Amino acid sequence: MLLRTISAAVIGPNRKVMTIVGDGGFLTNVQEMETARRLNSDVAVMVWEDGGYGLIEWEQDNTYGGHADLSLRNPKWGLLAESFFWSYNYVDESAALLDTIKTVLDRPAPSLFVAPIDYRENAILTKHLGEITMGLQDVPLAVYPLVISRVESS
Repeated sequence: MLLRTISAAVIGPNRKVMTIVGDGGFLTNVQEMETARRLNSDVAVMVWEDGGYGLIEWEQDNTYGGHADLSLRNPKWGLLAESFFWSYNYVDESAALLDTIKTVLDRPAPSLFVAPIDYRENAILTKHLGEITMGLQDVPLAVYPLVISRVESS
């Protein structure tokens, strides 16, 4: 995900590019923080921190009735950001999230901000609502960093 975000910043150098990714997904390509800094990419990365691969766990629970060990030990995010010369924020109150996003988007350099998230709510909603299709089962969708757009069928 980070490489796509950097690529979007290279293609659109006059725009801030923001992506949202889970902690596990972010750590799979954390080395790209160096690339973003070297290219001075104007990117903001919001990491949803749950200490594991929460969405995969939820999917495995729904599909198989249980899940593998998907936990992970996160780095000290502030030190990680500092080591790559990124700015850093941690948001642990929902009331502060919007102001933090505005602050991060105003910075003209790579920024990392982390917010804790609890994916257990997904299981509660799934149990309550059952299978959700949202009427989109026949609509082809293209998913790219933070963009979901309808793809016209030919």
